[in-house]
Amino acid sequence: MNNVQLSNILHIQEASKQDKLVIFVGAGVSTNSGVPMWGKLIESLKQDLPETLRQETDDLKVAQLYKDSRGYKEYMEKIKESLMCGKISPNPIHYAILDLKPCHIITTNYDDLIEQAIMQKYQQYYVVKRDTDLPYLQYQNTLIKMHGDFEADNIVLTENDYYNYSYNCDGQAYISGGTTIACFDHTAHGYQDLRKAFANSCNSAFSTIGAGLNKTSFMNLCSTLLFNSNLPVGFEYSKSTMAVTQDSSISEMQETGIGQGRTMMTPLHNMMIAASVANDGVMMTPYIVDSISDSEGRMVVKNKPTEAGTVMSAEEAEYLTECMREVITSGTGNSMKYSSYEAAGKTGSAQYDDSDRYHSWFTGFAPYDNPQIAVCVILEGGYSGVSSAQVVAKAVFDTYFGY
Repeated sequence: MNNVQLSNILHIQEASKQDKLVIFVGAGVSTNSGVPMWGKLIESLKQDLPETLRQETDDLKVAQLYKDSRGYKEYMEKIKESLMCGKISPNPIHYAILDLKPCHIITTNYDDLIEQAIMQKYQQYYVVKRDTDLPYLQYQNTLIKMHGDFEADNIVLTENDYYNYSYNCDGQAYISGGTTIACFDHTAHGYQDLRKAFANSCNSAFSTIGAGLNKTSFMNLCSTLLFNSNLPVGFEYSKSTMAVTQDSSISEMQETGIGQGRTMMTPLHNMMIAASVANDGVMMTPYIVDSISDSEGRMVVKNKPTEAGTVMSAEEAEYLTECMREVITSGTGNSMKYSSYEAAGKTGSAQYDDSDRYHSWFTGFAPYDNPQIAVCVILEGGYSGVSSAQVVAKAVFDTYFGY
């Protein structure tokens, strides 16, 4: 056992003694009881879809297509059958988790294996299966089922399920095996849906989402959005990179969830994605020169917009537009709140070393309901004379729209 492992064990033991230990339980724990992993579940759903739909690579869309085509009843029966609902028992890892006496257990698993182990060890945990359970806590210790529960009939698996996401932010989030991620100034945002968490740049919410992501699906999404890929441009640029692998730690997934860690992104790429949201999910090929005219004013070359590819559905683009609009109307991008052109955007603060210094970001477009212009601004650490990147973006929008 090395020093790092020993230090982690001592940290867990001390947290347990102080009744501050929170443990996150992922799908791998249930796998030891024979429950198939997410990938096998999605593949089983694919096999029952029409052949024309089996090429879909987005796991959430596969589940949504199955639910839409087969109906809710058959969809739930298929999920329960595939995940062996009611046919499995806890394994030694479940009991070992309870032996650590965590004050709270957070899981993304739908099964009742933890509940079974709790009953067998005669321990008391209040099981939170839905948001409405929170006001009625009966015990100090809780089991929080982040992605729902079969019995509560509210599992999170399809694309639309994530639109109903909610989170209660107390200013920071700690996940056992990972790290503590705090919101800016440790601001407690309280109860939020996904739009509010996005608008408030809630690190606690998105770090928790990051820890629960299916890594394969996330890597596929990042590939679709051209991370670790060449951009379709004919000039020099820096490639955006994302370092998540199947072996990424909980800490790395938390940090990636808030855009930190080993995630690197260029302003060009950021603007291309924002423009794709504005363009119903279609990414366009950037070019610098619109046209070339001769000395007599006759146009000799005219560049025409060309599509680089579809990176998200029109429905996803519409939802992101709503989120980005809320950033302006009630979130962190309020410098444009009263601008008549009604912008949509996202602010960002990117810490780049061990100090408190950071880069200030803003990317967005306007008007949100009929986009004409997209921008991305980064103020690199050490900037002065302006409070944040959104102020510069507002000046660009103001100039474009004649204010």
